[in-house]
Amino acid sequence: MSRWANIALLSTISVLLLMMLTIDYEYLSDKNSFLKSFVGTEMLGFFGVILTIAVGFLGQLYFSLDKLHSRLSRVETSALRKEIASTAWWLCVLYFSSLLLAFVKSFFAPESLGSAIINSLSLVVVAWFFLIFFDVVLSLFSFDT
Repeated sequence: MSRWANIALLSTISVLLLMMLTIDYEYLSDKNSFLKSFVGTEMLGFFGVILTIAVGFLGQLYFSLDKLHSRLSRVETSALRKEIASTAWWLCVLYFSSLLLAFVKSFFAPESLGSAIINSLSLVVVAWFFLIFFDVVLSLFSFDT
């Protein structure tokens, strides 16, 4: 992941932590109607679409490496394949963590600190998904055929 992606992720986490510490946590709890409806089945559906698109991109990229084999060394091809597999693995881990967050959220009271923490973690997962998806799209269009 690039330096800017790490900075964006750390900035998102920092803003969410600052909101929880300085502002009343109810902005991130289920009093926020968007977060109340999004963190759950809508989030899983949204991530399912992103996961499907990204895995399709990654599969196409993985198989197109055979065409680039004449211009790349065996070590470079192997490194690219490992990076593609790592990206797909992280997308699956993030999807299952969002599934876990949606499940755990049901155990907390709607306007509690627990729901604010779950919603904050869900926003961090959203940020990770977008950063990885952005990285996949950039890598797709960076190859010359």
